[in-house]
Amino acid sequence: MSKAKALADGDRRHEAVGIYRDVVAAYRHDRAPEVRLAVAKAIHNAGVTLRDLGHRQEALAMFDQLLALATGDPTPGMADLVRSATCSAPACPDGPRSRGVAISSAAAGACRPPG
Repeated sequence: MSKAKALADGDRRHEAVGIYRDVVAAYRHDRAPEVRLAVAKAIHNAGVTLRDLGHRQEALAMFDQLLALATGDPTPGMADLVRSATCSAPACPDGPRSRGVAISSAAAGACRPPG
């Protein structure tokens, strides 16, 4: 994923999204906590990158996917990713969602970047 991060930080963001999606596709069903966290990070990073590229609907879909995967997961770091996804999505025109339910603007206003 470091290659994807380097691409996303440069001018090759679309390639980075492809790598993030490949990671998710390859490891989504792995139950090991460290792999689950890596998958969640890939989903999050894809969402942020898509949002920054102006692909708002695709970004929302990624944030929704992350919320569905990580909400309530006790793996260390997951709660930070859920908070970050909740905070990143308001930049999208339809606002953040959580499994199809809108997150309140008060909750979105309480956002802080993860640790």
